[in-house]
Amino acid sequence: MQKILLADDNSTLRSYLAKSLRDAGYEVIEAGDAAQSLAKIGEMGDLDHDIALIVTDLDMPVGTGGDLIDALRSARWDVPVLVITGSAWSSRGRQIRAMGVPVMEKPFGQAQFVGACQEAMARRKNP
Repeated sequence: MQKILLADDNSTLRSYLAKSLRDAGYEVIEAGDAAQSLAKIGEMGDLDHDIALIVTDLDMPVGTGGDLIDALRSARWDVPVLVITGSAWSSRGRQIRAMGVPVMEKPFGQAQFVGACQEAMARRKNP
């Protein structure tokens, strides 16, 4: 079963999205912000083999999704990332897009979300 790390500070939305992914057959590790995400990643060891995808909100109070992406890139971890945000066209959202990271604008439906996750994981297998 593939693992997805899901980071969003909105616990209601995070629970809904986690359930959507679990219903689609994925194991989900939940985090409330970038700092928690990095702590969970640190507990795992070999991220490149343990995590199939990281889904992160862009705007979170304790470390943003952009901070998380920067930390992943600095550590040279090759894990696909999908950013979910209500501010996809902010300056930071445009920077994330320019880095080649897919950005999904909130709100979105369950099927659209799961499909975007599957697309992001498929890009890693078929660059």
